[in-house]
Amino acid sequence: MKKVSFSEIYKDSDIYGMTLDEINKIIVAETLRANDNNMAATAEQLGISRTTLWRYIKRTGEHV
Repeated sequence: MKKVSFSEIYKDSDIYGMTLDEINKIIVAETLRANDNNMAATAEQLGISRTTLWRYIKRTGEHV
C-alpha cells in the first residue's frame, strides 16, 4: 500500500471554493489511483471499511 499525503493530492489543485464533497471525491480518486484501484488497501488507508468505500463509490458515481 502506497501512502498518499495531503500535499501530493493537492499539489495542483486549488481547494478554495470547492465543496467538501468535491474534496472527498478527489481524495478517494487519488487514493484509489495510488493503490492501483485496490479497494481493500484504499479503504484501509482512508480508515474506513471496504463496504463504506464501495457505498461511497456507488453513491457518488466514481468508478474503479
